[in-house]
Amino acid sequence: MRIESKYGKNAKATSMLRLLFIPAFLLFGWISTSAQYVRPDNQPPQPQQQQAAPAQKPYSFLDHSSIGGDLSLNFGTITYVVLAPLFNYHIDNFAVIGIGPYYQYYSEQEPFPNYSASIYGGRAVAMLFLPAPAEKFYLQGEYDILDVPDVYSPLNNARTSVAIPMVGAGYRQPAGNRCYTTIAILFDLSNSPLSPYFVAPHTYQPIFTAGIDIGL
Repeated sequence: MRIESKYGKNAKATSMLRLLFIPAFLLFGWISTSAQYVRPDNQPPQPQQQQAAPAQKPYSFLDHSSIGGDLSLNFGTITYVVLAPLFNYHIDNFAVIGIGPYYQYYSEQEPFPNYSASIYGGRAVAMLFLPAPAEKFYLQGEYDILDVPDVYSPLNNARTSVAIPMVGAGYRQPAGNRCYTTIAILFDLSNSPLSPYFVAPHTYQPIFTAGIDIGL
């Protein structure tokens, strides 16, 4: 004998709903869990580990230094010798300053009587190189203090000092590893008749120089 409760049909329906509810609950939980996955390209940026900075080369005074200057020689009826070495310090790739001694010897055999004189002193030079693509060209300023014969003095063999500021421009051409040749044109601004570059009052004749610069 089977006895049915008045709730029998409802009980079966309830049991069926429970059987359907369990898989639905599991499916919902799986969907919810899966929805939490984020694609790698959508992830917020993660702080990167700081890379160690490459070790910097220690400062070396010699790496910033070079030796250069001008040398002029002429022998014959007129003998002309100029020795003007420079010790240069390269502040950076664009600015160079230099100091050095200056010596000039001049001898003229004709007309009679013979004449000869020596000029000596020191000079300071500053060069400012132009940015690329004109980095081989530079502007130059120079200041010389020279001991010269005083041809206007009534005394024999009298000498005096003269200051000679000069400005101009030049060109530097690589000639090897840390070696350059230079050529420049300068103008004497002193307008002093005692200057070895003097030609005539208020006449600024160009002075051409050539030299070499070798890194230490």
